[in-house]
Amino acid sequence: MSNKKTLTLGAIAVAMVAVVGISAISLAAETTNPDSPSDFKNRQEWRNSEKFEAKKAEREAIRQSVMAALDNNDYQAWLEAVGSDSQIAQQVSEEEFPRLVEAHSLMQQAHQNMQKAREIKEEIGLDLKPKGPAKKFMKHGFNP
Repeated sequence: MSNKKTLTLGAIAVAMVAVVGISAISLAAETTNPDSPSDFKNRQEWRNSEKFEAKKAEREAIRQSVMAALDNNDYQAWLEAVGSDSQIAQQVSEEEFPRLVEAHSLMQQAHQNMQKAREIKEEIGLDLKPKGPAKKFMKHGFNP
């Protein structure tokens, strides 16, 4: 694979991760959202509210729509799910969409392979759990 193709695939993969990550980031920033009530004393109280759960469910529905559109290679459904005025929609044209679908597929395969690798390590009793400062870093989903 040429460097240009590798860079393009990498850029598309990063864009896909960004789509999924946008939900988490906006969810974390909910307390600055004008829709979020300002009378909540702390984030935990907000997270336990019905309004928070409704927004969380709404974002999950959007995420599921995006994933289904990518799984079905359906550009129009994807565009509707992410919004035609979104940053990613501005960056990925209909002609480029198949490459995004390919990146999505590769990421799913990588996730499945990582899960299989973890199962094998567990089967043979290999304990490679991070210790020390790396433990905190790995706790947030960076554990290969």
